[in-house]
Amino acid sequence: MKRATPVLLLGIAVLLGSGQASAQSGLFLGAAADASALSIEDADGTDTGVGVSLTTGYGMGFLAPYVKLTVAQLSSGDDDDDADDYTLGHLDLGARIHFSGDRLVPYASGAYTFQLARLDQRGEDMDLKGSGFTLGGGVLL
Repeated sequence: MKRATPVLLLGIAVLLGSGQASAQSGLFLGAAADASALSIEDADGTDTGVGVSLTTGYGMGFLAPYVKLTVAQLSSGDDDDDADDYTLGHLDLGARIHFSGDRLVPYASGAYTFQLARLDQRGEDMDLKGSGFTLGGGVLL
């Protein structure tokens, strides 16, 4: 049931949004500053850092597939050296469903998300990988 829930919610959103398609068509690009955090089980504290997020997609009426890439440089918080700094990457392959609206266009979004953290542990590279679903929503102005 855990895997079926995002698909079910996305299907309901498609049905609700398909009745009145908005005029959100064409290429869209986005960029944003990012604040990221990563907590590893059985490790002390939470690693934090900043980065950048880039989004591109193409609206086709009420449906807009997109790709979003986020990259951040994280630190464990130790001030003694930069040995604990590492990179966290986050990739979304998803779609937005635009609901009808004139000046404000509400939308629901869903994506399959991949994450990768690349660390240097005692001179050896270590990758932490994962994936999952992302659900969200908002309003286009």
